[in-house]
Amino acid sequence: MIFPDAVREFAEYVARPAEETRLDEAALLLARTEYPSLDVKAQLARLDTLAARAECDPGQPPHANIAGLNRLLFEEEHFAGNDKEYDDPRNSYLNDVLDRKLGIPITLSLIYQEVARRRGLPVVGVGFPGHFLAKYLTVSGEILIDPTTAPW
Repeated sequence: MIFPDAVREFAEYVARPAEETRLDEAALLLARTEYPSLDVKAQLARLDTLAARAECDPGQPPHANIAGLNRLLFEEEHFAGNDKEYDDPRNSYLNDVLDRKLGIPITLSLIYQEVARRRGLPVVGVGFPGHFLAKYLTVSGEILIDPTTAPW
């Protein structure tokens, strides 16, 4: 079922200038097209809570921060790629991925990126042919992170 108000809200949000939008909020507004009563603020607070638990800091070396993010998201929270049911639509809705801790590369990378952003870490998403990864930007280069296979 399509919910026109939610579709309109999402379209208006993503039409804003980039500096006025956030990836997490856009993803949750998109999820609202399937779950019209979704509480976006409550879902954002879940990401805030995850980030508050992450043992990382912009002053630490990148590998230490990546280790902290990986420990939280993959060892403690058990986020993982849903290889068995990759095409399950719930893998694409941020709220479902937060609930089930199963997702596809783009939604797991989104969570990784948003937790990192909340901790002031320079992590962005990057598309590859047939896959999506997170990338930690460093002074000397970039570190690619595949949230579907972490931890290493």
